[in-house]
Amino acid sequence: RVIPAIGGHSWGEWTVTTQPGEETVGQESRQCDVCGETETKEIPATGHICPSKNFSDLDTSCWYHEGVDYVLNQGYMKGMSNTVFAPDGALTRGQMVTILYRVEGLPSVSGMDNPFTDVAAGCYYTDAIIWAASEGVVKGVGGGLFAPDQEITREQIATILYRFDGAQKVEEDHLSKFSDVAKISNFAKEAMN
Repeated sequence: RVIPAIGGHSWGEWTVTTQPGEETVGQESRQCDVCGETETKEIPATGHICPSKNFSDLDTSCWYHEGVDYVLNQGYMKGMSNTVFAPDGALTRGQMVTILYRVEGLPSVSGMDNPFTDVAAGCYYTDAIIWAASEGVVKGVGGGLFAPDQEITREQIATILYRFDGAQKVEEDHLSKFSDVAKISNFAKEAMN
């Protein structure tokens, strides 16, 4: 018979001893600091199938696996087709804005004007670009153009994310430590900082 410790148990933190899988339960345990008794409990299976497994070009042992599963599960990205994700492909300006539009929950663009002459009606990115322009997240590349199929640069990504997050200015200089700071375009300096 086990005799309880005087004053009750003083349980430590739960520690995962077996990670749960998609279809397998895991386990975690904790120990009493007073008597040394161990208590265990089950961690439910994650219950979702790894969406990366649907794509022939994704490697579930690569560094990107968890991130790709996240954006697929959330519906932020869908891949280039039902079986090709293109993990090493270049991101376009239209794709970037489409991701953010999905993050926002696909808000209606009814009644909004398309400010760009190179953004045709009915494309996968059309509503996303109209929404992003109306919110001030994107401003185009000049001359009434957006260049939706052009590969996006790091400074363009930083600028779009900066505007998407509310464009909160930073006073400190974080750019001077980079040797290529002079190559940053004027439009991107505040966002890059």
